[in-house]
Amino acid sequence: MIDCDERLNNMGKNIVNVIASKIKNNRINLNQSVYYNGKFIECFITESMKYCKFINHGWINCSIFGLTIEGCEFENFIIEDSNMRNIVFKDCKLDRIIIKDSKLVEITFINCNIYELQCEKVVFDKASFLKCYSENSYYLLTKFMDTKYIDTIHESLSMDSPIIYKLSFVGKCKFNFLIIMYPKILDMLELSKDMMLDSNTYIDKFHIKNIDTKSNDSISFYSGVDQIKKISMIYYRLYEICKINNINDLSGDYFYLYKQLERMTIKRKKDKFISFVNCIVIGYGEKPFRTLGISAILVIVFASLYLFCGLQIEGQPVYYGFSSHNCMSIRELVNVFGTYLHFSIVTFTTVGYGNIVPIGLSRLFTSIEMILGVVMIALFTGTLLRKMTK
Repeated sequence: MIDCDERLNNMGKNIVNVIASKIKNNRINLNQSVYYNGKFIECFITESMKYCKFINHGWINCSIFGLTIEGCEFENFIIEDSNMRNIVFKDCKLDRIIIKDSKLVEITFINCNIYELQCEKVVFDKASFLKCYSENSYYLLTKFMDTKYIDTIHESLSMDSPIIYKLSFVGKCKFNFLIIMYPKILDMLELSKDMMLDSNTYIDKFHIKNIDTKSNDSISFYSGVDQIKKISMIYYRLYEICKINNINDLSGDYFYLYKQLERMTIKRKKDKFISFVNCIVIGYGEKPFRTLGISAILVIVFASLYLFCGLQIEGQPVYYGFSSHNCMSIRELVNVFGTYLHFSIVTFTTVGYGNIVPIGLSRLFTSIEMILGVVMIALFTGTLLRKMTK
């Protein structure tokens, strides 16, 4: 390996290898060099680098164009306030890399090993990661504009508040611990069916509360019905991928989110109402215990109706009314409500002990409650079995 300063001096370049060094308007071709404790500040770099090793180094406020970097190692490296365009990293090793407030356009990483990459307020435009391996990568407030990950392997990839214009995962991308929090999708997130995910995967839902579904005008971050359809298909693709990878809890969650968004695009009021009831009662088949909650509410509601309409208990009609000769005190009401609740439960479950008999309008309500009870029990059983057999 050749000393950096000696090589650059031999090339006739005016570079001083200290932290405050400045390189302006130079074209450099660096091969088999080692850099220690230095930063290029306000520099212009182009052409090629081969088999260089950068340690405790960085590019600050630099313009880097048309550069091919092959077989190089970057360790404890920082890129800040820089513009990079048409750069190819091939067979490189990047360890403890920090990129801040920079724009990377037409950047390609080929067969690179990337460790502890931290990106903050970075723009990736027409960027590609091809057959790369990465560990502990973290992206904060990063914009992805037509960025592709192709056949990559990721050990711990986290994105916090990414702004996604177009982000694609192509081929057999493998993720162990993938976290995407508060994503904002402006155009499209493309996911390959061949993606491999583990149970530590979490992709946060997209906030769509203020979308106007009756027009294509954007009230908040999105653009109406078309954008809702795009996001719903992302959820459906996540459902398929999680199902293929046997991540059943996540697949159910994404299917539920997909159906919720699909309901927002339904035009017919009848179909929309059916979808809404489906969501409330069984959570589109993904939330069986929601059925138990609805059932408990129905039991209490019917018990209250029986309280006003009356039941025949031990041969005597008993009900709570507002006339003086039928009115009960609050204490009596509390004591007797348990009896009405008991009758409502045995009616809902179609057990029917026969010790209490409906009278008057209560007969109509008992018929309705029995039908609802049969339906709700069947829905709960079917939904629970569906979840258990996944």
